[in-house]
Amino acid sequence: MAFYAGTITFFHSETFFRPRLQPLIIDSKISPVAVIRIENKDKDGQLPKSQLSKTVDLITEVCS
Repeated sequence: MAFYAGTITFFHSETFFRPRLQPLIIDSKISPVAVIRIENKDKDGQLPKSQLSKTVDLITEVCS
């Protein structure tokens, strides 16, 4: 079962994370899969390595 875990937004060379706000109750027999929305609001569309590293860390943390 997939569930919305939050949104990562890139804006002005910064990375922001907004987690899911509603509680989630899942039956213990179901294996959940986190889904993260990614929004790029930067005009150039290029991510610096530091921003990419932070994004990978956020995704890893949320999906653990």
